[in-house]
Amino acid sequence: MSIRQTAYPDVLPDFRNLGVMARILVAVNALALVGVLFAAPDPRLVFERFIEAAAFLEPLLLINLTVLFVLSPLLARLPYPAGLLAVIVLVVALTAGYHAGVLNIVPLGSLWRTLALSALIAAGVLAYLRLLVKAHSPALIEARLQALQARIRPHFLFNSLNAVLALIRRDPRR
Repeated sequence: MSIRQTAYPDVLPDFRNLGVMARILVAVNALALVGVLFAAPDPRLVFERFIEAAAFLEPLLLINLTVLFVLSPLLARLPYPAGLLAVIVLVVALTAGYHAGVLNIVPLGSLWRTLALSALIAAGVLAYLRLLVKAHSPALIEARLQALQARIRPHFLFNSLNAVLALIRRDPRR
C-alpha cells in the first residue's frame, strides 16, 4: 500500500537542536583527529598534536555554534542553496576573525589554508546532516502511514458494527 506524498524539501539543520550541535562537535573533532593522525610525523606525538589542535579548534567551534544558534531563525527563512552559502560564508568569516585575533602575526599561507579547510569542513558537515535527514525521511513517511492506518481502523470497526446493528434491527431472526 502506498500513499503519494511529496518528498521533504531540503532545509538547513536546526542549529538550536542539541542533537545537531552534538553531531557537529563530534564530526569536527573526529576530522581534527584524522588530520592529526595523517600529519603527525611520529605516532607518539598524535595525542599531543591533537590537544594543540583542539586548543585552537574548540573555542572557534563554540563561537561558530553560538552564532549559528542565534542566527538559526534567520537562516531557516532563506532558500536552501542561499542558506548553505550563508552558513559557509559565516563560518569562513568567523574563522578569519578568530585566526587573526588568536595569532598576532598571521602568515598568509596559514590563513588561506585554515579558511579553505573551514569551508570544506562546514560543507562536509552540512552534507552529512542533509544525508541524515534524507535517510530518516522514509521512516517518517512510514510512521505517518501507520498513524493514518491506526486512525482508519477504529472507524472501520465502528462502521461495521453499525451496519450489523442496522441489519439486526431490521430483521432480528435473520
